[in-house]
Formats: sequence, structure tokens, C-alpha cells
Amino acid sequence: MIRVTRNGFLDRMSTELGRVSAELAKAEEQAVTGRKLNRPSDAPASLRQAERLDAASADQEIWKANASAASGVLDTLDNALSTATNILVRAQELATAGATETLSAADRLSMNVELLELMDAMRAVMNTDYAGRYVFGGTAWGAPPFDAADVYVGNTVIPESRVGTDRWVQTGLDGSAVFQGAVDILGTLNTLSAALVADNAVAVQATLTDLDAGHEIVVDARVTVGTYASTADDAYEVAGNLGVVVDQHLSALVDVDPIMAYSNLNRLKTAYTAALQVTASQQSRTLFDFLS
Repeated sequence: MIRVTRNGFLDRMSTELGRVSAELAKAEEQAVTGRKLNRPSDAPASLRQAERLDAASADQEIWKANASAASGVLDTLDNALSTATNILVRAQELATAGATETLSAADRLSMNVELLELMDAMRAVMNTDYAGRYVFGGTAWGAPPFDAADVYVGNTVIPESRVGTDRWVQTGLDGSAVFQGAVDILGTLNTLSAALVADNAVAVQATLTDLDAGHEIVVDARVTVGTYASTADDAYEVAGNLGVVVDQHLSALVDVDPIMAYSNLNRLKTAYTAALQVTASQQSRTLFDFLS
């Protein structure tokens, strides 16, 4: 005959209650947080992997944000350089027409009126900004790069933005190299203006070489900007796709299925309630009820 003492039974029930209570607490936490991993003790190896995935996910968000901001700057640069190109094309047309010997002084003065407007438009281009960031000032982008006397006050350092683990794009240009490098574009336009006012067809003709060269410099700068804009767009897409993949792996590792989580929680609540009822009923029985 096996004798089961009342205290021994209650000890076993107490142990079972403790186990079910611990599982119930964990199930409640998972149901509320939606996560399998909430502390290092849950699964140390999985938690370390989750931390790495979480860091990788955060990196992709940074690359996306940087690529998006870079695209904004580069689009602004492209538009500015496109405008500069159009200004120079029109200046070339005026110079070509102004070099014609049969034009009168009045005709050239009329051309100069338009040229002065083009020069003002070029100055505006040279001080283009994107959300307060002056895109032709190098890394000194906090203030207009060209002063009232058309002197460059920016710097020659090209700003860059990191858009991937090992990918960088330019996010600005050295305006002095573009507008006052091999050719001083505004200086050439000033020379053309003076020649038109002086009714000097030969001097007007002489500006065409520098106008052509200036046009090529601006076009080349626009090609460079276009290349980096394409890189930024590609980096944004890559970071977005990688972010989705990383988040999927992270979710599989740490997240719980809501339906399963609440189903498990209800099961454990039922088991805990039943264990409590059994313990309570046994505590009310006499010592002789445990003898068999």
C-alpha cells in the first residue's frame, strides 16, 4: 500500500502551480508585447542575433533617409545646372547675332537688356539653395557661396553623404570650379555685355569661345550630378528592399503570432485556474482522505 501524505501532495501541487504561474506570466508578457524575446534570459543566442538584425534594420533606415535627402539636393543641383545651360545657350545665340556686322548699335543695346536679365538669372542659379542648404558652396553650405560682387566665398571641399555600407554620393559642388574655373562665366557675360554696349561686333564674336567652353563645363557638371543622383536612387531602393528582408527575419525571430499567443494564454489561464481549484479542494480534506 502506498501512503500519500497530505503535505506531500500539496508540495507537488505547489510546484505545479509555480510552474504554470511562471508560464502564464511569460505568456501574458508575450501576448501584450507581441514578442518572444523580451529579456536576455528568454534566449541569449537568439537575443544576440535579434540585436544584430535590429542594428542592421536601423542602418537601412539611415541609408534610406540619407539617400532621400541626397536625392533632394541632387535634383536641385540638376535643375540649377539645367537653367544655367539654358542661360548660356541663349547667351551664345545673342553673341552670334550680335557679331553680325549689319546690326545697328540700337540692336545691340536691345540685346544687352536681355543679357543683363540672363546675368541676374545666372547669379540666382549660382546661389541656389535646397531647404537652406546652398548647393554650390562646397561644405560651406550654410550661406550663399557668391557675394554681391560675384566673389566666391564658399569652399572647395565637395560634401558627401553615406547611402550604404560602402556607398557615398556627392551632395553639393564647388561653385568656383563650375562657374569661375577654366572659364569665368559671369566674367565672360560681362565682357559680352560691354561689347554689345560698345557696338563692337569683333569683341562680341570673341566671347563665343569662352561661352562655348563654359557651356561644356556646366554640361559636364550636370552629367556628374546625374550619375550621383542615379546612385542615390539606387541606394534608396536597395536599402528599402534589404530593410524589408531584415525586418522579416527579425520578426520571425522575436515576434509571436497574435492568435497563437492568446490561445496559449487562455490555455494556461485554464490550467492555472484548475490547479488552484484542485489545491483548494485538497486543502479542505482530512488526512485520512490521502491514505490508500
